[in-house]
Amino acid sequence: MFTSENNKKEFIEISDVIKVVQEENNYFFKIIIKYFTHDYDASMLFINYFETSHIRLHEILGNDYTCDKINNLLQDIFLITVKHSFFKDNYNIPLIYYNYKQVFYYNKIKTKIDELVEMNRFQDLIIEELLKYEKERHQKNICECGTDETCFNDEKTKELFKDFLDYYFVTNQKNYLNKDNRLLN
Repeated sequence: MFTSENNKKEFIEISDVIKVVQEENNYFFKIIIKYFTHDYDASMLFINYFETSHIRLHEILGNDYTCDKINNLLQDIFLITVKHSFFKDNYNIPLIYYNYKQVFYYNKIKTKIDELVEMNRFQDLIIEELLKYEKERHQKNICECGTDETCFNDEKTKELFKDFLDYYFVTNQKNYLNKDNRLLN
């Protein structure tokens, strides 16, 4: 649609940029909403939307907009579209989708959550294990935040992990019901 260097001149209003992102990602939004409706994990779809749209906005807006500004705009476009658009389905937006960083973070540690859940750990123990796991990653600077472990906040992180587990169990409950049914048969 817009490929030339004159893209910036064509977009005088932010509403034009929003419209382009909405039109180009209409398919992603519909599928994500369908996933929300049926309690499926939509984190990979959301990340795909985010990554492709981020590149696209740099093409349109150039480097005048920082990555952080573009990411915040994409978050706003997502919420505007999913919460206040023509989509009529009855669904709730999971809490982690109100902050794009949480969706990316959740997706990175989802395999660790899988591992701990498979070990039949209780929620409090899973949260403690995730906290320990993330502290170790943080100390080794694997967390990619670029700071030392002093910025790590146990209470906020525990609350975040609780939200992650709530989302995980809602989106994986069918898997566990099927597993339990197989065990009963």
